[in-house]
Amino acid sequence: MNPQPGQPGLALDTTYIPMAKGFVYLTAVVDWASRRVLAAKVAITLEACHAVDVLQEAFNRHGRPEIVNTDQGSQFTAHEFVQAVKDRGATSAWTGAEPGGIMCSSSAYGNQ
Repeated sequence: MNPQPGQPGLALDTTYIPMAKGFVYLTAVVDWASRRVLAAKVAITLEACHAVDVLQEAFNRHGRPEIVNTDQGSQFTAHEFVQAVKDRGATSAWTGAEPGGIMCSSSAYGNQ
C-alpha cells in the first residue's frame, strides 16, 4: 500500500477477548481508506513484539504508509514498537516526519 490521495495511512489497535481464564489479545492493522484488515495476530500476552510482528507483516505485504496511528497502549508506546516504525522511515515517532517519511501518531490530533 503506497498511499494515494485519500489513502493516508493505517491504524493499529488491540482488542481484549475474554476467555474462561484470562484474555487473548487480537492486534489488527487496518487501512484507513478501505477499512480493510491488512494483518492481524492473536496472542496470549500483551507484549510489544506482537504489535511489531503485525506491523511488519502489513508493511511487507502492502508497503509503507504515510501515517501509522495507534492509541497509547503500552504495546504501541514501547521502545521496540516505536523503533520498528522508525526503522521503516519515520524520523521521529509521535511527531511529524520529514517528507517521504512516516508520521507516527498516538491520537487523531497528530493526523491533522
